[in-house]
Amino acid sequence: MGTADAVLQAMEQHPQLQKQRFVIANGDNLYSAQALGLAAQHNLSDHALINYEAKALGYDDLRISAFALVSVDAQDRVIDIVEKPAVSMLNTFRDSNGYLRVSMNLCTVNGPSFYPALQACPINALRGEKELPEAFRLALKTDPFSVYSHLIHEALPDLTSAADLSLFS
Repeated sequence: MGTADAVLQAMEQHPQLQKQRFVIANGDNLYSAQALGLAAQHNLSDHALINYEAKALGYDDLRISAFALVSVDAQDRVIDIVEKPAVSMLNTFRDSNGYLRVSMNLCTVNGPSFYPALQACPINALRGEKELPEAFRLALKTDPFSVYSHLIHEALPDLTSAADLSLFS
């Protein structure tokens, strides 16, 4: 049912998560210690996305469009996040420095304010799942300055499919 549903299920099975800040990390990505540290130590806002600069990831535009892209303001606060945008839309997400911020589902959330967004998160009609970026969009509607973007310039091994294992041979 998607990452947002998985996090919602975890929060319902472990109610203490509804009362505290915690880190969400995809199991199919190999995050660096620096990235995990940024997520764990974030305290500038309720929520934070650890975003990867697209060029540093080393993927072509088609692969980049398979992830979520993030728009930010001048203070690195998230304005919008869109899951799997069309390749033709990529340049509309560039920040003031020309960087394209890609969400790889490494984030920090404040349980009390994120839980309602997860509960309200709809099922995407095309993909049949509840997507984490949509939960962040709902959180932004409630509090427009609640999500901060940390930008990292590093590659990230992504193991979404069996073909990705060739990265390690």
